Amino acid sequence: MTSEDTVEFALREADKARAAKRRFMQTASNDIRHHLQTLVLLNAALAKTVDDPKAQKMFAMQGDAMGHLSDLMNSLLDLTDMESGAVEVQVDEVQLEHIFALLDQEFRGNAEAKALELEIVPTSDVARTDPNLLTQALRSLVANAIRYTEEGKVSVYCLREGNGLRVVVRDTGIGIAKDHLADIFDEFYRVEHDPAGRNLGLGLGLTIVDRITRLLDISLEVESRPGKGSSFSLLLPNEP
Repeated sequence: MTSEDTVEFALREADKARAAKRRFMQTASNDIRHHLQTLVLLNAALAKTVDDPKAQKMFAMQGDAMGHLSDLMNSLLDLTDMESGAVEVQVDEVQLEHIFALLDQEFRGNAEAKALELEIVPTSDVARTDPNLLTQALRSLVANAIRYTEEGKVSVYCLREGNGLRVVVRDTGIGIAKDHLADIFDEFYRVEHDPAGRNLGLGLGLTIVDRITRLLDISLEVESRPGKGSSFSLLLPNEP
């Protein structure tokens, strides 16, 4: 075997190892997501059965912790895939109602644990993009909205705009100062002064959203006012 053959063989083996690792991580993460979601829903259901304020507070803290754990796991896995170049864009027709239903199922318990209203407006619109990447982006945006909102609601809806569709995630949370808007998509950026004094994770969610929008070549817009909330929107191509 020549040196070139040796190098080629080593590269093939390395690719196989990376592919096997990705398959394992995907399988393990799906299993963990399922169990975490079950715990979140059970926690929210149990919280409704007690009236004691101390117990309610503990249920809220427990739900918050499980939500952070789920967000962190999803963010680390998604970012690892993107940095490894394993993500391939596969454009297709996307029924937004299916993604909205998934978001409702996944985050309803997290919102209820914080006594927030999760408003997901039904839509029949069809976009043309990568369904998996769009789901990841919206999942990160909704998780972020719930994390930084202490009262009020988080809304997800779709608007027709020109030849495209604008999908919006809006919250009534703590908001972002204008001079920080340029930094929020940086890795590990976090709000420095959270009024609730909580540990808000590694701050990878918006980094992932930014990278996904670049992969999909779509527009991402942000509007925010401190103390009033934030709105993140994705402008998607419409299915003709």
